[in-house]
Amino acid sequence: MSARRPRVLYVVSEPWYFANHRLDHARGLMADGFDVVVATRDGDRRSEIIDAGCEVVPLDVGRGAAGVVGAGVAGAALVLG
Repeated sequence: MSARRPRVLYVVSEPWYFANHRLDHARGLMADGFDVVVATRDGDRRSEIIDAGCEVVPLDVGRGAAGVVGAGVAGAALVLG
């Protein structure tokens, strides 16, 4: 049985933010043997994240959701898909 690669999950509301501020870090992780998954909304620069080699999971949570309630909604969206 082959060993499973470790995975890193980023949860970010806007794909443009990830592309601007975290994509280089994600590329470094992939070069070090990690799989990178980005949970984000559909939007500007999403295809750039996919083209870089990241798996993108849809996250249908509005911006501005804050605190415990917002975290609960985001968590439920990831679990329930």
